[in-house]
Amino acid sequence: MAEDSLPRSARVLLHEVWPLLGGDRTRWFAALGEAGWFAPRWPQALGGQGLSAAQFWRWQRALIDAGAPLPPALLTEGIGPLLQAEAPSPLRKEQLADIAAGRARWCFAGTPSARATPMAVRRGGPDDRLHGTLEPVVDLVRAQWILALVANEAGSAVAVTLPADRERLVTSTLPGPVRDAGHPRPQPLFGTLRADGAVLVPQERLQATTVPAIAAHLRPFTPALDPQHASVAALRREFADLEALRAIHSPQAAADDRALAELQLDLRALDALEHRLAALGPGAAERPALAMMHGVKALALALALTDAQVEALGYAGLPLPDLLATHNEGPLGDPLTARKIPALLAYRGLAADHDPWEETRDALGNVLHGPAGTP
Repeated sequence: MAEDSLPRSARVLLHEVWPLLGGDRTRWFAALGEAGWFAPRWPQALGGQGLSAAQFWRWQRALIDAGAPLPPALLTEGIGPLLQAEAPSPLRKEQLADIAAGRARWCFAGTPSARATPMAVRRGGPDDRLHGTLEPVVDLVRAQWILALVANEAGSAVAVTLPADRERLVTSTLPGPVRDAGHPRPQPLFGTLRADGAVLVPQERLQATTVPAIAAHLRPFTPALDPQHASVAALRREFADLEALRAIHSPQAAADDRALAELQLDLRALDALEHRLAALGPGAAERPALAMMHGVKALALALALTDAQVEALGYAGLPLPDLLATHNEGPLGDPLTARKIPALLAYRGLAADHDPWEETRDALGNVLHGPAGTP
């Protein structure tokens, strides 16, 4: 699906609609949804185009070339397929229709470890009710719906979908990084979700998929807040991978690139905060606040490093349609690139792993996993 082979509806969106919107992401996503291009890998019956993973990759390349915003992969390739796996119901149909139309905003909250989940379901009279707090939650403040992992009555984990305006469910901002998402005022990146007896409707529980499977499915889109991913040592390794990817795929980039320097500064600041935390005893009064600050800054840096790695890799490391027969030559022959491609593709919602309908093991699927019938 090179530029000249895109359907007319896609070319109109890229070259006629997007230039007229003045960078307005909300109107752009609504235009994509109306034309069936917000979640184009979804079946046409669900408001998509039924694209294969390889077609989707080429469409996203056209979006990037046009400077147009990409719909959030967490929503279209992460949460959306989970909802599709559920038994059909009026609630699920409404949720999926809103996503496909480009008008829904979702976020993901919670941890896959049930006993570490600080929000739980308790029986309160005739209803199940939620109690506890989840933080930090990325993109919580502007979300209309929340996919959360909470502890159930037995102490194990359960996945629920919650409307953000539910009574006795309170969202608030956390101080920290902000980003300008095309709105006049910057939007907070992190928030706190508190439940004080909010009613949990039975239909809001996800039943079709286990919580570990949900967590594994969403993990590529949401860097975890645990030492394996959020420590300075882990982030330093990601930074080293970023520099190596830039050397391989963007050798012309200046060594003193401003964006790279800012990431290095953030890493040094996080290192100082981690040393300060290590010096405090477990009972120190300021430790919880500092630990939360560390988590917020670590997650923000993890997200920024992942985005930077995607940009450093670009599409030089991905198989071009006319080079599929020799996909293991050139950049893909580099061990670092070969290791990074699956995770970064999943983060952008491009990996064949995240095709919920398994319609085809197309070009990207073959590159990542081998031809059909092979492991």
